[in-house]
Amino acid sequence: MRLLTGKLLAHRYRIVRTLAKGGFGQTYIAEDIQRPGNPKCLVKQLRAERSDSGSLGEVKRLFQTEAEVLEALGKHDQIPQLLAFFDENREFFLIQELIEGTPLSAELKLRKPWPEAEIARLLYEVLTILVFVHGYRDRGHEGIIHRDIKPDNIIRRSRDRKPVLVDFGSVKQIRAPSAQEQSGMTINIGTPGYMPAEQARGSPRLNSDIYALGIIGIQACTGLVPSQLEEDRETGELIWRSQAAISDELAAILTQMTRYSFRDRYQSAQEVIRDLEPLLQKYGIPVLPIEYFQTTASVVEEPSARSETTQETNSPPQPTLASPAPRAITAKPITAQLEQREESQLTLIAPLMPGRSPPSVLSEPSPSPLRRRVWWGGAIGVVVLLTALTVSALQRQASPPTPSPAPLSQDQEIFNQAIQMARKGGTNLETAIQAVRAIPSDSPLYSQAQKQIFDWQAIVLEKFLQSEVPKQSQELADVIATIKPKIQKIDAQQILISYDGSSSARLVSEEGLRILTAAMMQRLRGNQNEKILPKYKNFQRLIVFPQTGKQQAILSASDWDSFVSSGGKERFQIYQKVQIKNR
Repeated sequence: MRLLTGKLLAHRYRIVRTLAKGGFGQTYIAEDIQRPGNPKCLVKQLRAERSDSGSLGEVKRLFQTEAEVLEALGKHDQIPQLLAFFDENREFFLIQELIEGTPLSAELKLRKPWPEAEIARLLYEVLTILVFVHGYRDRGHEGIIHRDIKPDNIIRRSRDRKPVLVDFGSVKQIRAPSAQEQSGMTINIGTPGYMPAEQARGSPRLNSDIYALGIIGIQACTGLVPSQLEEDRETGELIWRSQAAISDELAAILTQMTRYSFRDRYQSAQEVIRDLEPLLQKYGIPVLPIEYFQTTASVVEEPSARSETTQETNSPPQPTLASPAPRAITAKPITAQLEQREESQLTLIAPLMPGRSPPSVLSEPSPSPLRRRVWWGGAIGVVVLLTALTVSALQRQASPPTPSPAPLSQDQEIFNQAIQMARKGGTNLETAIQAVRAIPSDSPLYSQAQKQIFDWQAIVLEKFLQSEVPKQSQELADVIATIKPKIQKIDAQQILISYDGSSSARLVSEEGLRILTAAMMQRLRGNQNEKILPKYKNFQRLIVFPQTGKQQAILSASDWDSFVSSGGKERFQIYQKVQIKNR
C-alpha cells in the first residue's frame, strides 16, 4: 500500500506522518488545514489488497461498519469521535479525533506489578465504557463487541489520565448471521493472548471483551505478558494466581473474567462492576450507580440512513445524543436554553472568576463548525442570560408564576449539551457546571447531574493542585506533583483528597501526612503568595489520606487562616494543627 505522507485528502486533511500499518490499511496523523491552527486528527485508510469485487466489497463493509459505529458511539467521552468519512480512488478514509496520551502497553512494559487499587480503578473505568458499548441498540442489533481490547488499544489520555478505548475497526454488531457468516467466511479479528477461545473460533460474544480486559488485569498484577502464563491442560484455564500479590477478592474477579468457557464467565460488564464495588469503596475510588451508565448507553440515537460513502467533508457527520424519548436533540446553545429557566433554579450558578480562566483540563482536538458556533453562542449567551434573568424577575414581580417541574426532555437536552461543552475544556468546563447546576431538584436527572458536577469539579481541582505555582512555593508543588492527588469529595463542609503514597514510606508517615496536608491546603485556600480558585475555597476542613495506609490527616480552614494572618512563616506551627487519625 502506497504511503500518503504529504498528500492532501478531500482538499482538507494534509497527511503529516504515518502512525501504524495493519492488515487492511494504514493510520496517519493529519492536519485539518481548513481550521485555524491546523489542529491534528487521525486518518485511517482502508484499501483492498486485491481489486476484485469481493475484496473491495469486504473492505467497504468494514469501512461502513466502523463509520456507523463511531458515529453512534463517539459521543462517549472515552471513545474517539468520528469527524468525517469518504472514499477516493477506491480507497476509504475515516477521520477521527486524535487522542493525545500514552498507550497502556507503555505502562505495562515496565513489567512491574501494579498496586491493587490502580488495577481496580483501571478495570472499573474500562468496564463503564463497555457498559456503554455493549448496551448499544439499533435496528436488529443487540450490542457491539469491540473484539480487540488490548493494551495498545487503551490510551491513557494526557489531560485527565482517563483510559480511552480506541480502534473500533474490528467491532462486530450482534445480529442474525448473514449467509456469508453461516458459510464460515467471517473475518477472525483479535490479538492472541487477549482473545478467548470462542472468538478464535469466529464466534465472539459480549463477554469476549470482558475476557480480554481480565487478561490485562492479570498482566498488571503479575508483570507478565499473556504468552508467559501457563495453561491448565485439562481445563484451559490460565495459571497465574501464585504470581500475583493481590487480595483474594480481586483474584476471584479476574478469574471469573477470564474463564475458558464463555458460559462460566461474567455475562455482562455490569456484573463485574457489582462485584468490584466493595474493592473500589475500600480504596476510596468514587463509584457511580450502574443505572447511570445504562442510561448513558440507552440514549444513543439510532444513526440515520446514509449512503455508504460521502464526499461532503466540509460538513462532517455529527453524531448526537438523544433523550430517552424518541426525538432529535436541537442545536440550540445551552445558554439560550437556560434563559427559559426560573431565576430560583439559577441561584447556584457562580460567575466565572474575573481575570482568570480555570485550567484547561479537557480538550477536543477537532471540533466541527457546528460546535464552534455553539461555543461562540455560549459566550454571547452569558450576556443574554443576565438580561433574560432581569426581565424574568420583573415579570415575576408583576404576576408570580405557578411553579411547575421542568420537563424531562428539557433537562436531558441541557444535560447532553453540557457534556459536549465540557469536552472543549477551559472556561467551557465551568460553563457546563453552571448549566447542569440549573437542573432542578424535582427533575429525574437531578441525582445524575449532581454526580456529573462532582466529576467536573474534581478535574478542575486535581489539575489546579498540580499546576504551576509561584517560586516561593515551588518545593511544595514538587511534593504534590509526585503523589497524584485525587478528589474524593467536595462540599461546603470539607474536601476529601486521596493520594498515591506507594513511592515512598515517608509519604504515608505522620510527618509526610502533615506536610502534604499543609501543602494542599495552601494550594486550595492560599496565602499571600498563592493564586487560588476562589470558587472552591469555601470549605471548613481538609481531609487527606494515602491510598495505601490506615491514617488520615485533618486540617481546619480556620486554623490555616489564623496561621496565614500571623505571618505564616513557621511551618511547624501549622503542622502541629494537623490532626492524625485512623480511618
